[in-house]
Amino acid sequence: MAQRAFAQLALDSALRRALDNGEFEIFYQPRLSIGDERIVGAEALLRWHHPGRGLVSPGEFIPLLESTGLINDVGEWVLAAACHQLAAWQRQPGFEQLTISVNISPLQFRENDFLDRVEQVFLRTQAPLERLKLEVTETLFVEARDDARDKMLSLKARGVRFSLDDFGTGYSSLAYLAQLPLD
Repeated sequence: MAQRAFAQLALDSALRRALDNGEFEIFYQPRLSIGDERIVGAEALLRWHHPGRGLVSPGEFIPLLESTGLINDVGEWVLAAACHQLAAWQRQPGFEQLTISVNISPLQFRENDFLDRVEQVFLRTQAPLERLKLEVTETLFVEARDDARDKMLSLKARGVRFSLDDFGTGYSSLAYLAQLPLD
């Protein structure tokens, strides 16, 4: 038990340094259209290259990011990287119609300064927001439903689209989810 606690503490410490040390990377998983299977976009997937352990499973480090509060800074970094990629694709013939989906943690979304942080990313990157899709989980709507909906509407007014990820794993009612501004 002590060894497990020490390993968890070491991982936590390494995770706190990972962003500053450039150990995170975004992999872009292609999204295909149904039918003709052409690439229409990508989902940004966060990966961590730990200097000693190699590639760490997201299932191991994402919950740790959330429990330590680091998810806000790392999530902002992921969003910025994806928006920079979108802006770059806009300058490449044949890529300008591609979209990028980015997972947003409910913890990020619930932060009071979430909209301000996202707006700063948009200003820095000049990404085409109509090509950005934020993926949220239904657990976002368990608490502060109206706040989440208001933030979604604010971002939708800027052109951002939303999709529901991991449907069926939370506790939201289908009637409430139908009222959300999802795409």
